[in-house]
Amino acid sequence: MIDLISTKKLVTFDDYKCNYRATRIRLDRHRIESLMKSKHIDSIDFVSVGRFSNVFCGIHRKSNKSIIIKVVLKEELAKSGGSIIKRTLPYDQLFLSDKISKTYEIFTTRSYLIVLSDYYEENLAQLLLANRGPMREQSVHQLFRLILSALNHMHSLKIAHRNLKLENIMLKDSSWPVLADFNYTIVVEDLGDASKLFSNTSLYSAPEINSHRPYDPMVADVWNLGICLFVILTNSFPFPSAVYVNDSNYLNSFMEMDKILSDQAKSTLELMLEFDPNRRIVTEKLSKNSWFS
Repeated sequence: MIDLISTKKLVTFDDYKCNYRATRIRLDRHRIESLMKSKHIDSIDFVSVGRFSNVFCGIHRKSNKSIIIKVVLKEELAKSGGSIIKRTLPYDQLFLSDKISKTYEIFTTRSYLIVLSDYYEENLAQLLLANRGPMREQSVHQLFRLILSALNHMHSLKIAHRNLKLENIMLKDSSWPVLADFNYTIVVEDLGDASKLFSNTSLYSAPEINSHRPYDPMVADVWNLGICLFVILTNSFPFPSAVYVNDSNYLNSFMEMDKILSDQAKSTLELMLEFDPNRRIVTEKLSKNSWFS
């Protein structure tokens, strides 16, 4: 069972977003625009900033579609011990799902990794902030059924997302979730020692990743999804800081959880936020769970 304790301050999603300070990395704007012109993309505008990247939006002239341009600066990534993973994803199978954002091209230059993908105006993080508090469990059901369906589709292809968070779950027409941002996505069968793969330590990260243990990326995805679900339902993270394997006796879920979540939601979250990855539920079984069905 989840221990309900209140020894540390709750981290609300609003606090998390306010305390997040990402510096806009310095890019050669003319170089980016020149590269995009070769891809028939222009009218480039700045959208947002990430830890290692800047995100732009442009218009593909031939199709008149809005395209997201994510530019990762290799130098900034390398400073934190990261590297570009060379892998080939089965995009023809991956994009059969209408709940997965299309990636049109991923390419590298001497300085940048550039990802071109579908543009969406809103993501789940923005939806939660606009809601100014927890979302009603009843309204979250359908959203997360669809999100789980998309993740299960990826896992059925032995593909792990590895960066699942509210900011990477986009919204189409306000109610249809679409998984996006496949910078860290891998085919699990191509994997060697997963403990050597770069991954940020954060409030979303699974304890086995934070502890630098060998891990199954698909099982870690389930943890990420559990964090996303908890945050949407409570407007707070279940832990005051990144958690590690030895923290299993201090699931900091607070007394407020009893008042907000149904017993069914709590039991489902316990399965998803299981500290032992060997006991954590997988997406195929999770899709048959009563809360998701």
